[in-house]
Amino acid sequence: MSQIPRLQLTHGQVAWSLCGGQPPDKRTLDALRYLRQLGVPFTKDELGVGRGNRLTYTFDHLVECAVAMYAIRRATKPSQAAQFLVLERNALRKMYREAFHECPEGALDAEWIKSRGHIVPTVSDERFIRVHDRYAETSGKIELMTMDEVMTFKAGIGDLVERHSNDIYALVPLKRVMLEAVALSRIAPVTPPGRPAARLTAQT
Repeated sequence: MSQIPRLQLTHGQVAWSLCGGQPPDKRTLDALRYLRQLGVPFTKDELGVGRGNRLTYTFDHLVECAVAMYAIRRATKPSQAAQFLVLERNALRKMYREAFHECPEGALDAEWIKSRGHIVPTVSDERFIRVHDRYAETSGKIELMTMDEVMTFKAGIGDLVERHSNDIYALVPLKRVMLEAVALSRIAPVTPPGRPAARLTAQT
């Protein structure tokens, strides 16, 4: 797809989108609240000040939250997820946009997304985010990997995680996570107190 969606979402709409188009559960809301304290997905400048300050989530914010929640739901510690998302934010957001551009036109309307979890996702040329273990010589390195490259690992491929000692690192299927979050955000309901619905217009 040639154009990045320009999203203007409320917190409630993001939470709804990250719960598969369902009212968000308490664990998700708590995790998102904690992630915000850790710097995900907003910088200090973006947070603003004052009780009346209303946060608006863009494409980058939504995908960053989606990647974090995918990892957390697969046993990655929130602090670990937030650490690499914040430290490598610029590189990761470039990856998000490149991966989106690789997706074919109409990908946001795929049947697996419409099925709300009833159809096993099939995403062509999937890319996985992999973070190197902190004990490795390449600690902190982030890679975009293909399925063929992922399948060469000797640990945890069945559930797309790598295990090192007592730590678990998720291998995040970026396109799948991104497409589902963005597609659902387009139909996310308006949340109290009467905030504007999600808007999706073209951004180059």
